[in-house]
Amino acid sequence: MTSQVAVVNFYGIAVASDTVVTQSSSEGMKTLENMSKIYSLGGAHKVVLVHSGNTNINGVAHWLHLTEWIRTLTEPFSTLGEYVNSYLAWANNSEPLHTPLSEVNLMNNLLNDHFYYLKNRADSQLESDVRNLVEGQKLDEGRIHEVFEQIVIEGKSYLDDLVDFEGYTYEESVNDLKVADFKLDEIIDFIFKDFDITDELRKILTESAGMVLCKNQEMNFVDSEIGFVGFGSDEPFGGVVHLHCRGFYGSKIHIYVEPKFGVAPSGTEDGSSSVIRHFAQGDAIYAFIRGYNPRILNRTLRIVRDKIEEVFGEKEGEITNDEGETIGKKTTSDLAFEIADETFKEITENFSQSSFASPLLSSIEGMSIVNLANFAESLVGIQALSTYSQLGAATVGGLIEVVTIDRAEGVIWHQKIGQSAGKGSKAAVRD
Repeated sequence: MTSQVAVVNFYGIAVASDTVVTQSSSEGMKTLENMSKIYSLGGAHKVVLVHSGNTNINGVAHWLHLTEWIRTLTEPFSTLGEYVNSYLAWANNSEPLHTPLSEVNLMNNLLNDHFYYLKNRADSQLESDVRNLVEGQKLDEGRIHEVFEQIVIEGKSYLDDLVDFEGYTYEESVNDLKVADFKLDEIIDFIFKDFDITDELRKILTESAGMVLCKNQEMNFVDSEIGFVGFGSDEPFGGVVHLHCRGFYGSKIHIYVEPKFGVAPSGTEDGSSSVIRHFAQGDAIYAFIRGYNPRILNRTLRIVRDKIEEVFGEKEGEITNDEGETIGKKTTSDLAFEIADETFKEITENFSQSSFASPLLSSIEGMSIVNLANFAESLVGIQALSTYSQLGAATVGGLIEVVTIDRAEGVIWHQKIGQSAGKGSKAAVRD
């Protein structure tokens, strides 16, 4: 895992990242230190890239892929968005670094992920049903088909609600499956061999295959995350553009680009004098900014809800309007959920914002560029320390690299692997 943060105000931007990389395999997990995840573009470019998620893209180090694009750059672009467009155009039109086989393998992995998820959900539900049977009973074939049908339909419905990758249609994904010679009927028959696959369900599963390729969804086992952070030459206000990168298939790179996030003058749409954007692992950073840990809050409210139901029992009462007329009924469970929901909204939307997030952002507004750098480093440090208090291996740590970007001085490294200059000193490395 990785922890990275960008802190932005009108003075500039500070970016910080840990330098530990975690490698997982069938034999276990390894951590490697001293791995840079912040890449500067060099020259007069006031932009850096932050990389997290999968270290490879189609079997090639994503660092190398980004570096090859960086080597093509000359003069700065006018906007941060133009840098993103340049990278995507280069990725789709340059000589590929990856192999055609890697595209087929990626498509296969994506289909397997979806189909086996459906199969495992169905198996899990049926196993639960079997445990509830009286001894000697067998699960009815109709029930087995009912569960399978429901989960296949739910899977298709989930895909329907997702956003398409820009510039890649369902029709293109279906054609790419044909060109790659995917035998979908054989794949479906093999994975779902324990179920009755009607013509209608086969049609849904076949359609789902194309949708898996053209829709954006979180897939941590293959996805890379890239943050473009900085200023275009015509942009006085800094910002961040976050890319979710799936990889190459159909001879295209498939990426979902989030809207630009940054500071802007008050009075403009989404005007804000300071912003914080964290990438990858950031639960401790989130808790620090907002004053609460979502997992603890959700757990607390669930305990309160259960306690209300335990103390008052499952009762039902009438609901009346201001005139005393009965307009409905509520159970104890309904009331417990309402109380928990209202408490959650009060804490997250009101108390947290007014008592923690707003005062913090107000403080950031006045920070100098050096103080921004120190603050960004501290946030990643908080995340790194928090991993030691959680189950499993610590996945954030190592030297914290820190870089700042501003309109006057450009990109300056305050802390970098292999750099001996003191942080924030005049000897800090300028790109």
